[in-house]
Amino acid sequence: MNDTVVLPKTSVWQRLKTFWFDLLENEVSLGYLLLVPLLVVVIGLIGYPFVLSLYFSLTDKVLAKSEFAFVGLANYFDLLDDPIFLRTVWNTFNYTVTAVIFKMVLGLIMALTLNEIKRMRRFWRAAFLLPWVVPSSLSVLAWVWMFDSQASIFTYFLNQLGLVEGKIGWLGDPTLAMAAVQTVNIWRGVPFFG
Repeated sequence: MNDTVVLPKTSVWQRLKTFWFDLLENEVSLGYLLLVPLLVVVIGLIGYPFVLSLYFSLTDKVLAKSEFAFVGLANYFDLLDDPIFLRTVWNTFNYTVTAVIFKMVLGLIMALTLNEIKRMRRFWRAAFLLPWVVPSSLSVLAWVWMFDSQASIFTYFLNQLGLVEGKIGWLGDPTLAMAAVQTVNIWRGVPFFG
């Protein structure tokens, strides 16, 4: 008598079906399987354009012409000599550092004040969170009105106090424009830091 066990032959379909059922039963494998479509989208929409733009940054590619040559890091060295680029870097640095410092300091003051307030605590908490809660569309309209060169509320009060005469172009003057934009950013972000 033969002691060998003979298993019944399974079809390819049955083996494939078993493979998928086993894969779907294992949570880790299922997680990786569900990530595949997302990875395809991310690589297709972000990864490929990013790599392509890095490659084009090392060439003299111009949109209007189809021929281009490899120039290496020359484009990046040209940026270091460009005064507009350097001014942009300085403005970005100035904007970011100023906004973060003011947000942190004012947020800390706001948090300490809220901690000490005993009366009307809920009112003050809501008032301090108002810039963060107000929809962006409403706050944009309010700030546009406040910085309007013809009907600014800031200009009106400064005129009434006798500090300035005439109208101020808040967003037309380069120094005032940076301060105005920083003010809006700080106003909007202080509750997040508080």
